[in-house]
Amino acid sequence: MKLVADGLCVMRERGLRAFVAGESPDCSVALLAVGIPGDRSGTVPSGLVLAVVGSDPLGTAAPADAEPLLGVCWGARETQRTRRRVEIADARGREAVLHLLMSGNLTTAHQIASVLAPRLSDPARFHFIECGVDRRAETIRICAELTGGRAWIVRCPVYSGHVLVVASATPVPADARPLEAALAAEIEGCVVGTGDTLALRDTAAGYEQAFHALAVARGRSERWARFDAALGLPVVVGRHDHAWADHLLASLTGHVPTRGTGPDSRTLTGTVRSWLTFSSTATRHMKIHRNTLASRLRHVETLLGLDLDLELVGDQAKLDLALRIAALPRVTGHGPASTAQPDPAEDAFRTPDVG
Repeated sequence: MKLVADGLCVMRERGLRAFVAGESPDCSVALLAVGIPGDRSGTVPSGLVLAVVGSDPLGTAAPADAEPLLGVCWGARETQRTRRRVEIADARGREAVLHLLMSGNLTTAHQIASVLAPRLSDPARFHFIECGVDRRAETIRICAELTGGRAWIVRCPVYSGHVLVVASATPVPADARPLEAALAAEIEGCVVGTGDTLALRDTAAGYEQAFHALAVARGRSERWARFDAALGLPVVVGRHDHAWADHLLASLTGHVPTRGTGPDSRTLTGTVRSWLTFSSTATRHMKIHRNTLASRLRHVETLLGLDLDLELVGDQAKLDLALRIAALPRVTGHGPASTAQPDPAEDAFRTPDVG
């Protein structure tokens, strides 16, 4: 109403915190600036104004009684909003560091991580925790406590009920539980998949290892499983198959875009790896539109002469195998790869040691 608007203009012009005006004895307005906790400006523009309209707006003590309570409530709401914005910014910053690591931009990732804290451990183990959407905040808190605040904890960019922990690969004492066992014990109902010890340059491989270990952990009473690269793809196919993978992927790895804005070799490789792992949800993983995903996949098909149609798994399997061989991580903490060929049906995960 015009009477209130005019009164507010007068308060702002004169720097008043209280003002009374009236058009007639039956219609008056009392304006009272609400004090926000922590606001020491002493002026109206940065605060909230309580308006009481009636025949006698100052006839009771209601405005004076309500003002402090309104100030406290308003301040609490603003504090909550600010905290939520900070939490969102922090989560997005940590997710950005994860994407930088997966794309091989280690220098930039370390620079951002040093600001957000803690510093990234190298080498590290990757832990995937399936806890449910409603329990992610609690899971993150417990992860921070169990790791002493030294692990890099990220909300999974693909699945809203998952949390990724990048923790130090320092061996635990013989009488202590490994982190994955401690997480499963402390977070009720969660499932934990853990990758092998890897250098940060192999983050993409560590991410996939933990993700696949998580699938195995769902079927175990301990609710955790650890991937062992010594029993995985390097032993099964042999390191001499690098030549086959390099030949198959040559057109992709050597690709140079004809336009400056076109996707380069690293971008296309990262996109197709994400698609092979997460299917259509790769759009959330890569933070791209579904049309961009489809365009990049068609580009990869053209470069490699493959058909990645969802109903034709042959070329998908061939490409997935080649990418895995080409990206074999430089494993830390293991000796030379064994030349013995294990039973192909043997599970490529360690039996949990809970003792």
